[in-house]
Amino acid sequence: MTMLSPPGSASSSIMDQNRSAAGSSSRREAPFSGQTSSSQYPPTSAAYNTFPPTSGTAVGAPEPSPPPSLLGQAARDQASSFTSTWITPASTEDLAGDDDDNYADTDFVFENGRRYHAPASGRVVYPLPNDESEQERDDMKHKLALWMMHEKLLYSPVEESLEQGGMVLDLGTGTGEWAMDMAQRYGKSQIFGCDISPIQPAYVWDNVFFSADDFEEEWTDYPENAFDFIHMRYTAFSIKDPAALLQRIMRHLKPGGYVEFQEMTYWPRSDDNTLTDTTPYAFRDFCYYVQMGVANLGLDLHMINRLPAAMRAAGFDDVTEARHKLPIGRWARDRKMRQKGIWFLRMILMEGLSAIAKRPLTQGLGWKAEQVEMFLVDVRKSLNDTGVHAYFPFTVVYGRKPLEGGGPAATSLR
Repeated sequence: MTMLSPPGSASSSIMDQNRSAAGSSSRREAPFSGQTSSSQYPPTSAAYNTFPPTSGTAVGAPEPSPPPSLLGQAARDQASSFTSTWITPASTEDLAGDDDDNYADTDFVFENGRRYHAPASGRVVYPLPNDESEQERDDMKHKLALWMMHEKLLYSPVEESLEQGGMVLDLGTGTGEWAMDMAQRYGKSQIFGCDISPIQPAYVWDNVFFSADDFEEEWTDYPENAFDFIHMRYTAFSIKDPAALLQRIMRHLKPGGYVEFQEMTYWPRSDDNTLTDTTPYAFRDFCYYVQMGVANLGLDLHMINRLPAAMRAAGFDDVTEARHKLPIGRWARDRKMRQKGIWFLRMILMEGLSAIAKRPLTQGLGWKAEQVEMFLVDVRKSLNDTGVHAYFPFTVVYGRKPLEGGGPAATSLR
């Protein structure tokens, strides 16, 4: 069995091989340094075949200190701006509530001090935790997406139909922030959110309906030709079977309805040669190892890059891409871009490095939890290096179901 070894282990890793070829260095070399052009980053899925899955789970790593809660102020700010509909308790058929006491023990597993969704037998393991610390980070990611999209919740041309009263489905809704904002903005529309983890709020707008479902299973709760708009954000990397999911989306959209994906490409880039193929940058190593780890778990970290072609192959019309640059850190000269970079670095990356790394590197690559934490020391140092002007692409991809074909549109699900 072949696997990637952690830095500093007895086995020779890809980075160790590169370092030996290039000579000694006090800083970590980039994966495949000197062997691959920038156009080949991130490595394509063809490279995954050399890294089969590993078995077993590493345990015993100390839990990192959780970030200070920002939800109280966010909730007050949000509550003061709600105007469209009344806020009501979620029905028990939608979700059990957001208190840990309401969760069944079988819904979750604990690994390395973090809580995760417990997958059904034979299902792909979701790589990120779902505990309170991660939920807070998800809420911060929602705010970041609004900044990146100029306070827009979507780019698809569906606003007119939603203002008149349409039906929206949010796949992988997480904490439900996007769905709740949509319910406020489009008070005449019905907003449905589903997620494998029941971590949505217990009090929701009366046009919001949450459920605990796996979007890669058949959607038995929703009729076909029902939705004006289907949305996914920060979840493309968790899609096991893109072709099957896109066909399912196609069946459940109304003719002329839109689907939209909003996602980061988790690979640092630079436009000014401060980050080249041979630049030592531990955060790029981190992204590479996470990519390999989730691949061994059966997932594709960079699925967003392949979605446009997959959508066209599935029969969607008017497939459109919009790309934004998200700075990593404070290096940007533009004040607003610098603010985004600082927010992204401090509130999302630094607070989330351990959460992002733990399952992919322990279950996916066979590292020990202690090795992960040692590796993250160098990663954090590299993220604070203002001499590297790196950014992540933030991509929005949307497409339309053809007007021809499909059955009669459903008018309501409630």
